[in-house]
Amino acid sequence: MGFPEDSRMARPLVEHFADLKDPRVNRTKKHRLDDILVIALSALLCGATTFEDIEEFADSRADWFKTFLPLPNGIPSHDTVYRVFCALDAKVFARCFGGWMADVGGALGLKGLTHITVDGKSLRGATGNTFTGGVHVVTAWATEHGLVPGQERSATAAATTCCR
Repeated sequence: MGFPEDSRMARPLVEHFADLKDPRVNRTKKHRLDDILVIALSALLCGATTFEDIEEFADSRADWFKTFLPLPNGIPSHDTVYRVFCALDAKVFARCFGGWMADVGGALGLKGLTHITVDGKSLRGATGNTFTGGVHVVTAWATEHGLVPGQERSATAAATTCCR
């Protein structure tokens, strides 16, 4: 499914993330936040699943990225992308990402997400800051469109068994 010929995205991707504050100290900002976001989201949409995949994707397409991103210090390393994403405010990122996805959906002519499935998982082998040592995740699935509009980590397993 492509974009209809006469449609345009209401706002560019980086404008959707304008409310997302860069958590880094100014002296440590070698790469622009919007460059990191565009590279990471592009890589993820093309199947990247790790931070190393994101770096490899960006390195292999550096010339293309340079046609529309400033990239004053080149392609950020996977460690840089990891540190930036770990420091971002997850709730603000999710809100910005959701707004961008709604804009993309509108440009594709989708009439909104009609069926949302909520699924909870307890990842017992994963270490976390929880009493049980496990990680508990609640995911919202837009089944009709194959999208995940939201995913939230929870401190307790109770959130994986009920919808708030």
